[in-house]
Amino acid sequence: MIKLPSPVTLLLLALITVLGSVYIGFGVLKIDPLSDRIRVTAEVAESGGLMDNSEVTLRGVHIGEVTSVQQIDGGLSIRMELDEGAQVPLNAKMRIANLSAAGEQFVDFTADRLVGPYLTDGSRVARQNIRVGSTVAESLANIDALTGALDPAKVSRLVDNVQRGLDGRRDDFAKMMDATTRFSAMLRDKRVEVRELYRNVQILGDRFDGYGPKVGAAARDIGEALPDVLFIIREFKRYSYVGEKVWQDPFSPLVDKLDEYCKTLCPDFALVAAMLKPVTRELRGTRADIGQLMRAMTGIFPGDSMRVAVTVPTP
Repeated sequence: MIKLPSPVTLLLLALITVLGSVYIGFGVLKIDPLSDRIRVTAEVAESGGLMDNSEVTLRGVHIGEVTSVQQIDGGLSIRMELDEGAQVPLNAKMRIANLSAAGEQFVDFTADRLVGPYLTDGSRVARQNIRVGSTVAESLANIDALTGALDPAKVSRLVDNVQRGLDGRRDDFAKMMDATTRFSAMLRDKRVEVRELYRNVQILGDRFDGYGPKVGAAARDIGEALPDVLFIIREFKRYSYVGEKVWQDPFSPLVDKLDEYCKTLCPDFALVAAMLKPVTRELRGTRADIGQLMRAMTGIFPGDSMRVAVTVPTP
């Protein structure tokens, strides 16, 4: 075995330490001092459990990490460094949520379209575009508070009532399971149509975005007008009953009698037309020139006076 001198051993250890540090920095931590990082800040009321070195993603793809979370007046300031070339639209929605059930928080940017303008070095995310989700600890605390508010005796009584309701219902549950199976098969067979229906409903919901106050105001007006509408419907119903008796009793005999008188007094117009047909046959080809007639009338009445032409006979 060859024993190296102490200075050589120390030099080799130092070289291995430097190479290991370089590998960890560049290969594992992805530290690139030559890259042009994009530094972005966001101000939130609460961090949602976000910490330094938390992941930053764009539609689930890693684009950077959180560098610091500092307290400021009225909330917290989150500083993030995005990778060079990361294209995050200015109007992108920023969401702070849990990466998994274990509680690792991360920042995710989402946008309908990845088009410019984009976040640049020194940009600040608008507060209205930031949404902070509940942390796992907050969710567990809320669940614990909910379970603590339940009365064990009432829960036991509820379970006992449910158990009594299920006794002797095996056939009904078998039918319900069969119906559920058939329904799931229908959804599987019609998944394209169901997906299209869901997409149409989603588009309809997007188009109705912002119409909530108007619909609410219309509903209030309809509710206020409903008593008057019901009153009109009741009155029309009452008038229909009255009108039915009026038309059937007093007016119907009168109309019949008038019709009888008209048939007796009025001539047979069909017979009159047949008698006038030979006389009017010669007039069918005659056409009146309304324009010539109007010009003649204008010549006779040029103004407020009447013009008359008299022909004196010669002796």
